[in-house]
Amino acid sequence: MAIAIRKASRKKVKARIAISGPSGSGKTMSALLIAYGLVGDWNKVGIIDTEEGSGELYVGTHVKGLNVVIGEYAYARISSPFSADKYVDAIKAMESYGIEAIIIDSLSHAWSGEGGILDKHGKITDTSKSKNSYTAWRTITPQHNALVESMLQSKMHVIATMRSKVEYAQTKDETTGKTKIEKLGMASIQKEGIEYEFTIAFDIDIEHIAHTSKDRTTLFDGLYFKPSPETGKAYIEWANSGAAEINIPTLPPTPPKKEAEAIPVEVEEIREELGEVFEASMGTPAAEATKERIADQAQPAVPTVPPSPVAPTVPQTPTTPPPVTQEGDKLILPAQIKFIHTRINSLLVKPGRCDMETTKTCLHEEFKVASLKDLKASQVNDVLAWLNEFAKE
Repeated sequence: MAIAIRKASRKKVKARIAISGPSGSGKTMSALLIAYGLVGDWNKVGIIDTEEGSGELYVGTHVKGLNVVIGEYAYARISSPFSADKYVDAIKAMESYGIEAIIIDSLSHAWSGEGGILDKHGKITDTSKSKNSYTAWRTITPQHNALVESMLQSKMHVIATMRSKVEYAQTKDETTGKTKIEKLGMASIQKEGIEYEFTIAFDIDIEHIAHTSKDRTTLFDGLYFKPSPETGKAYIEWANSGAAEINIPTLPPTPPKKEAEAIPVEVEEIREELGEVFEASMGTPAAEATKERIADQAQPAVPTVPPSPVAPTVPQTPTTPPPVTQEGDKLILPAQIKFIHTRINSLLVKPGRCDMETTKTCLHEEFKVASLKDLKASQVNDVLAWLNEFAKE
């Protein structure tokens, strides 16, 4: 299939905004004010409420410090169980109703609420014969992905609120070597990395002051402010400065080469050397032989020197031998990480058994690491064996 190539051009895009904050920080009010700024008409604003009817309480409110009265907006309520398909149906219903800016208040229930993703995952795991939580993710992840896609593909502006909590991490004190608990900040109650699905991600504190943790528009970078209709208007002004959706002439595809060019011998030699280095890092018996071979090849030739007169014997000062580094203390190499990604792709992603992010999440949980970079070189074989077993389930 020919790949069409054209000049990059920023289009007029609908807002995709996330607002995260603790209870009482003003997420819903901020979302309503931003939505009004986006469309300028309360009749075009809609809210999908999962907070036991609290989404209706703002109608008629005079906003302090602003010459704004919250008007009547469209309202839909989702009750427990908070399944992803309920959210998808509500989004479609709002679009059919003619709404131009919807507020999902809150997206956290779809993840951690009763009937949400985590709740379903736990129930599937508990009722399965194998009690394998990784297999359960294969069933649940597509439901979460469908919800995310319904937000991203919607023709409306989408604002999603999310509850946040204090996030902690277990770290090691470099001075004392003792384990300690470190406060990292606030984290949204949703799937890790959900903020990357939005154009702007606001964090809002208990004083109703917002700042961005992510902003593709750069409009609000480094700013601390109270959200208002002006926030939505600023986004619309930025969005409208983009090009309209038009057909742009595409560049003709580059014709394929008739004959593949021969790879220089030097490149092949470099590839072989890199392969040997990677094999030597795997910690297998064959790897030990490879290490010795590499060491022999790297050993320079020693020229023959005529014997010198024998010098008087001088007592040697005893030296402390260098500390021995255990293989397990060495962190994983970039080449090994790339190889693990390749195995995940060939064993799970391409056959359609599981997507890359879910597999990595399960792998992190199994080996108790935050990322692949935290693995030890000695664990690579265990990771590869685990992937093979995971692919069979």
